[in-house]
Amino acid sequence: MRKRRVCGQCWRATVVLLACLFTFKFVAVEAAPSNAATALSLLQSLSIVRGDGKSRGRDVTTPITIPELVTLLDRSLDLADVAIAPSSADSTAASTSTWSNVLVPQWARGPMQISLRTGILSGIPTTAGQTISRQDAAVIFVRAAVITNRLHGAVARKLSTSVARDVAAIEPDLLSYVDLSLRTRVLFVTARGTFEPTARLTWGDTARAIVQLRAASTTRTRNEE
Repeated sequence: MRKRRVCGQCWRATVVLLACLFTFKFVAVEAAPSNAATALSLLQSLSIVRGDGKSRGRDVTTPITIPELVTLLDRSLDLADVAIAPSSADSTAASTSTWSNVLVPQWARGPMQISLRTGILSGIPTTAGQTISRQDAAVIFVRAAVITNRLHGAVARKLSTSVARDVAAIEPDLLSYVDLSLRTRVLFVTARGTFEPTARLTWGDTARAIVQLRAASTTRTRNEE
């Protein structure tokens, strides 16, 4: 098990504070497609996913890379518009990251810088071209949801085997993130009832997650009217 810096005390405190600041529950949006192919097609129609997926060998089962993931998050959640001052821990994480401009495609450099500056990638390996595990992806999705105000007051609980049969396989310091991602329907368990924490996040997983996060924003707006 590798040593990780999962956002330090800053993000741990953020997850805990959600329990104190909010009392209403996350509202799952029925309009969000449960089919990965449908979700991916929707993001393509919105120009969030661009280019010919077939020519790039991309389908719902293809693992997604970190630059691709943060680029889609930036396009769909407007991360660049989030007014957030990174903590000293986040700034340190960004400055000591192994990520290198030279290795990251030009189209991903802006989103990568934003994700590092806001702490979304703090403690997450950021080697260009590297795919990402589902448990690490849960961290990224929850952080992105927090800074863009899309969690709707959902709070972390103790993840049990009734939710995911392979709880013991999830790294302990990531359990709260995985729990939030599952209960807010950003990520899902498999047909076998397992989360598969070390499996690679796919384009299909990502498309469903992003559509759900965008739908959550719409729900929040309607609830506040």
